[in-house]
Amino acid sequence: MRSGLRHSHTTGCKRWGVCVCLLARDPHASATPRLFCVAAVSNREMAEADAYRRDIERALRDIEEAVGVDRLTAAVHSLRDLLTGEDQPEVGSKLCERLVPPLLRHARSEHTPLCLEAMWSLTNVCASSTAACAATVAHAHFAPTIHLHLDAAEPVLLEQAMWLVGNLLRDEESVYDAVLAADVPRAMGRCAWETLEMPVGITQIAAWALAGLFAGRNREVEQGALPPLTMLFTHSTDEQTLYDAGLGLWQWLLRWGGADTAHSADDEEECARAIFETLGDEDAVAQRVVSMLDASPHVVALGLAERDAVKVHVRAV
Repeated sequence: MRSGLRHSHTTGCKRWGVCVCLLARDPHASATPRLFCVAAVSNREMAEADAYRRDIERALRDIEEAVGVDRLTAAVHSLRDLLTGEDQPEVGSKLCERLVPPLLRHARSEHTPLCLEAMWSLTNVCASSTAACAATVAHAHFAPTIHLHLDAAEPVLLEQAMWLVGNLLRDEESVYDAVLAADVPRAMGRCAWETLEMPVGITQIAAWALAGLFAGRNREVEQGALPPLTMLFTHSTDEQTLYDAGLGLWQWLLRWGGADTAHSADDEEECARAIFETLGDEDAVAQRVVSMLDASPHVVALGLAERDAVKVHVRAV
């Protein structure tokens, strides 16, 4: 499983949350043992983080010293293993910035296994570090590398390029703008149709990555991304694809669709109505809206009677 698939920066917070629980457990107890417990946990985590960063630095040296494509691929794979996992310590901004140039360089390799390992590693480090995202989009090799893989016929590399772009789009506005400046959205739109002929997991990532464009930051770009996103929504029958594509469509309607659609993004009924009315009243579209609702975590939390009522309402629009 790839770390930070939805670009979460909560790794450190999860660990510090344990300390908060320890502090709050017994408000009448002596402060000394509670503070000692926090210090002990903090010191242990600092030691673990230092050891983890030393492992990363060692893997980076192995990559620099590797001779031959097989050994180089194995070295990058070892780095990727270190970077995979939601509960790993923070890598640190300076180390992240050091990782970006060699990974982007190897991401352009003609040896597919090496290229995949490098792209996967870069995706993981960008998923947990804004510094890595900024260093990636600022690098001269970023745009040609992404376009190379989005335009390629190699599904595994196209998928990994989508993973990387999806994480970048969900980072700071400056990173989002740099992705746009590299003309990446146009390339994403071109290859969206092709993903329908690929394994369903790639179609899911394409929908998720495209939905990342709909952040209310650039109406012209979002409008340009509407056709491929709508195409995925109206041609796919996969629930996760429908949910991510539908969410992107809803974000467009919420921000740019006018006052009559300015409802809460958590209101699935209004979301379904707006998408349904926008795309048309064909039975196939209605069924896809219903499937999107089925995949929604909010609707899953509703009772069966409430869910059925929403579905009936959608079909009746």
